[in-house]
Amino acid sequence: ELGTLNRFLQTGKRIGLYQLSSANPVRCLAPNDSVFMILKVAEAYPDMHWLCLHDEFVPPAFKDTLTAEAEKRGLKNVEAFTSPNLRELWALTEYISVVISPDSMMAHIAGSFGTPCVGLWGPMSPESRMKYYKNHHPIYHREFCPHSPCFVYSNTYPKYCPPRPAQRSACDVLSGISPSEVVDLVGKVRR
Repeated sequence: ELGTLNRFLQTGKRIGLYQLSSANPVRCLAPNDSVFMILKVAEAYPDMHWLCLHDEFVPPAFKDTLTAEAEKRGLKNVEAFTSPNLRELWALTEYISVVISPDSMMAHIAGSFGTPCVGLWGPMSPESRMKYYKNHHPIYHREFCPHSPCFVYSNTYPKYCPPRPAQRSACDVLSGISPSEVVDLVGKVRR
């Protein structure tokens, strides 16, 4: 478990972990929005090394976009990251400064360790899923959708979502989260 952890601890920088997506596309930011969000956070906190966790649900183009945009902006503190196994990911989570996660795995792992977590919430309510995690700090704009929380577990947006002129790519509640909110909250809760 210390192999992956030691590589990051030797840099002397704080480590932040950003979960790029969840297994359910309705419960996380759209890929380009997620990349934009982490780049804004990385620009605001150059003293931290940001690991952008991805898995088989993240299309290769998503990781390529992250890498290309970070290079274009001169950000050397952002890295696409696939944990070799859950044991290493758990070991790392105990030592990192902050997690930013949609309603997904990393919010629960961070909660279990007491690691500060900024939660990005959409169809679910943080009260229903994170009640017992004392160091979970949700950003949840239920006011952006009359049906929130709708507790959608499907991989498609429900027919009752507010109408849009174009195809929906994100939950309105999630889309209402601004990078400045995330940046400010990270500054308040990171250790």
